[in-house]
Amino acid sequence: MPSNASYRPLTKKPSGGAGSPLAAPLVLQANTALTAFSALFLFLCLVASLAPTAPSASARGGGPRRAGVRAPACNPFALPGYVARLAPTNAAPAGLGTWRTFDPACAASPLLAALLSSRPSTAPHHLHTPLPASLAMLRNATALLVGDRTDHALLTHVCDIAGEKVEAVDAAHPWGAPLQTVPRAHRWPNNDAAALKAGQTADERELLDTGKRALAHYCYLSDYDFLLTSVYHYGTDTASRWRSLPSFVAPSLFEDRVSDLFVPYISAMSSSLPQHRSPTLPPARSRLDLVIFSSGFWDLAAWAREDIKAGSSATSDLSESRLLEWRARSVDMVAALAKAWPKTSLAWRSSQIPSSTEPATVEWWTGELGEGEQPKNHPLFSLNRLSALTNARRSVLEPHGDDVAKGLRDRAARFPRRLLGQGQLDPVSPSIDAGGSIFTEMLLHQLAVAASGY
Repeated sequence: MPSNASYRPLTKKPSGGAGSPLAAPLVLQANTALTAFSALFLFLCLVASLAPTAPSASARGGGPRRAGVRAPACNPFALPGYVARLAPTNAAPAGLGTWRTFDPACAASPLLAALLSSRPSTAPHHLHTPLPASLAMLRNATALLVGDRTDHALLTHVCDIAGEKVEAVDAAHPWGAPLQTVPRAHRWPNNDAAALKAGQTADERELLDTGKRALAHYCYLSDYDFLLTSVYHYGTDTASRWRSLPSFVAPSLFEDRVSDLFVPYISAMSSSLPQHRSPTLPPARSRLDLVIFSSGFWDLAAWAREDIKAGSSATSDLSESRLLEWRARSVDMVAALAKAWPKTSLAWRSSQIPSSTEPATVEWWTGELGEGEQPKNHPLFSLNRLSALTNARRSVLEPHGDDVAKGLRDRAARFPRRLLGQGQLDPVSPSIDAGGSIFTEMLLHQLAVAASGY
C-alpha cells in the first residue's frame, strides 16, 4: 500500500535527525506558539479589567474636550455606597454629606472637598485645608438645571456651599425679555384646539402679571467664571392644565418652553449686546457645558388631582398607560433639549425620595394652599409611584433587549438617586447637609466628565 507521508508537511520529521531541535513535529511548534499568544492575550485582558475606567460616553456625546481637564478615573456615584460626613462647619455642625463607596479603588470623589477648601475664608463652609484636586472643569463653564422647585433648592444649596448669592431673572432683568415675548400661538387657548372650538378666551391677567414672576435663577462663582442657573417646566403636560395657578408662566408645553424661554435666555446671557450686559452681571457666556434635566413632581400632582376628582386612590400604583405615556413624553423632552444644544453634555436626574416626616400635598405643591389653611388629605406622591417613575426612567437610559423607547438609545447620561429619607428643606426638597452637598459633588463630577469630552 503506498505511503502518504510525503503529503503531511506538518507531521513529517525534518532532515535534522532525531537529536536535532528541528526534529519536533511542526504541529507541536505551532501549538506552542498559539498557547503562548493566548496566555499573553488573557494576561493583558486581566490587567485591563483591573484598571480604573473612564466614564462611559453616551450616544448623546459630550462637548468639546477642554485643555487641562482629565476625566474622573471612575464614577463613585454609579456604585453602591453610603453617606459619610466631611469636617463640621458653622453652617453644617454635623458636616456636609459626601458619597462613599465600598470599593477602595473608587472610594469617593475629591471634588467637593477641593471646592470647599478653595473658597475664601468668608464662605460658610470653608475648611481651611487646601486639597490638590483640580477644579479646571469650572473655568469659564456654564451649567443649566431644567426642572422644578427642587432644582431651585439644589441650585440654592450649591450657591450656599460656594458662599455665593442667588439672583432671580424676571422681566426687568437684562436676560428676562423672553417672559414678555412668548408667541400667542403658544398660549392658551391658542395652543388647545378643543378650547378654541369651544370659544374659550385667554385670561389677560397672565400677560399683565408675567413681569412679577421668575424665568430663572442663577449664581456666579467669579473665581472660576462659573455660572449655574435653573429654569422650570410643568412636566409632561400637553393641555395647559396649570394655567390658572397664580405662579403660572406660559407656555405650558415643554417643547414651547425650550424654544420660547430657555433658548432665548441662554442666548441673552451669551450675548455681548448692550441690552444684555451690565457691570453687575457675569461676563457673556462662551458656551453651555452641561444640562441636567429632571421631571416628575408636576406629573405626580396631575395624576393625584385626576384620581381625587374621580374618587380613586391617589397613592395606588400607576397604570401601565400612565407610565408608558410619561416615558414617551420624557424622551420627547430630552430630545428637545438635545436638539436645542446638540454639542452640550446632557444628564437626566432622578427624583429624590423625600422623608415621610413632613408629607407633601397637591395644594402645597401647586401653591393653592392658603396661608393658615389646613392641608387637605391630598398626597402629592407615594413611594410606589416615585419608584415606578424611577424604573421607567432607567428603562430609557439602560435599554434592555427590544425595549427601546421611541427607537432611540442612550439619550442622556444617568444621574442616579443617592438619597433616601435624609433631612428635608421642605416636604420635597433635600436639605443642604446631605442632598445639597451630594448633589454638588455629583454636579462637579458630571462637569468634569463633560469637559473631558465624554
